[in-house]
Parts: sequence; C-alpha cells; structure tokens
Amino acid sequence: MKKAIIAVVSLFLAVMVICSVFSESIGALLANVIYKEKVSVYSPANKASSATLKKNDYIYFGKFNGEPILWRVISVDENGNPLLLSERAICFMPFNAGKTVTANSADWKSSTIRQWLNSGESKTFEFACNPANKIKNDTVTVSGGFLCENNFTAEEISAIKDGEDKVFLPTTKMLSGMTLKQKQKSPTAAAVINEASPHLHFRSRCWYWTQTPISTNTSSVTAVTTSGGYYKSLANDGIMGVCPAVYLEGCEISVCGGNGSVKTPYIFNAEGIINE
Repeated sequence: MKKAIIAVVSLFLAVMVICSVFSESIGALLANVIYKEKVSVYSPANKASSATLKKNDYIYFGKFNGEPILWRVISVDENGNPLLLSERAICFMPFNAGKTVTANSADWKSSTIRQWLNSGESKTFEFACNPANKIKNDTVTVSGGFLCENNFTAEEISAIKDGEDKVFLPTTKMLSGMTLKQKQKSPTAAAVINEASPHLHFRSRCWYWTQTPISTNTSSVTAVTTSGGYYKSLANDGIMGVCPAVYLEGCEISVCGGNGSVKTPYIFNAEGIINE
C-alpha cells in the first residue's frame, strides 16, 4: 500500500514538473482539443451567389488570429440591416485599460476596447489591467486593431454599416431577444492560447463584456456570465471575453458558400468571386 502511494505521488510530481516545463505547449494542445470549432464548417465555393440574411442565420465574416469569425444574426432592424454578434469570444481584454479603476471607467465612449474594436491600425496595442487577474506584467497585448487589414478586407469593411461605431460591444437591450443558451459563449482556441493569464480556464463557457454600465457605480460594466445571465465586472478586468457586434449594410449579400445554418454558415464573398 505504501509503495502504491509513493508511486502515485511520484507520478503526480512528475506530471507537475512536465507541465511546468511544457505548460505553454500543453496548454495550446488542450485548448485546441477543448475549444476547436465543432459546430460548423468553412468551405468556400469557386462561384458567388446572393443570400438574404435573416434572424438566427450564421455567417463567416472577417477573421481574427488567422481564423474566420463565425457570427449569428441576432436581429434585423427596421431598415433591413442585420445585427451580427460573434458566436464566440475572440479574445480576452479589459473594457477600459488601467491597473486601477477610476471614475467613468465604465463609459463606453471613452473606453480603450472601443478604440481597439474600431481601429484599422497595424500597431501593437497594450492594455494594462487589474493586477489581481494574475496576468503577466499586468498587461494584455494585441497585434493590430480589430479592423486592420490582416482581419478584414476592404470589401468586408465597406459592407459594415457606417455609424458612430463600425464595431461595438452588444448592449443588454440588443441581447434581449436571445435565450439564456444563445447568450452563452465559448472562447476560441486561439483566445485561450493567447490569453496572458497563466491560469488556463478550461470551462465550456466564459464571461464576456456588454457595453452597458452598472447603474450603481461608474467603474463596473455589465457582463454576460457562463449561464447566460448578467452580472457586473470591474472595467479593468483583463480576463473577460470579447464578442464584437456589427451591423451590415442591408440583408442582401454576396456569398461564396454555405446555407446559413450553424453547421454550414454562409461565407461572405470577400474575394471578388464572380459567377461564370
């Protein structure tokens, strides 16, 4: 019995040593296994066709970390413009950068996350965040603005409806037509791999930001929890998921594949494919 206990302890210690040495590669392997895309396929056709987007359709539009972004149409406004919400959290980032929260940290218009989502710059963005998150150097680093040329083509950017913001976080009002299950989000494998925290969060769901402030204070923002409900989080929380939203300019779009289902989403025609 004693030998068995010693053997188990020795094995545990060996695993811990291996994990500490190869934690990054092991984390990447596990992230790819746990968070790999399981519900849809990406298979562009060599011809373009037209499609009319409607509520609950799925579409691949743009990319992030080199992977196509999957969106769900969560509503269509009175002018026929579909509202797209990222189906997964594409990264982790503070709402408003800073190692401490200050008055009006929860203000969307002055937030650093708004600046990043609407930036087409290719520079490196660094966002200081809450030291309690145990993030390396208390900083989240992202290469390029969300709308940079590595993520969106000129054709894709022109398809986004102009407004005060081209890209934004959803408000709780925008999410009101969704069920709790629909509001639940998982991060992408790349988001977990690139997370600056040494504590990998291998849960099937993650929290993510809305742009709705908490009415009782100016330093907390409403977040969607793993259950699909709402709770508050400090604006400088650096391990909160980001699910961007955009309005497209009209429901009639050109696609190069897919039928709008979650298993076979539409693929936005961003490459100028023309029917023969």
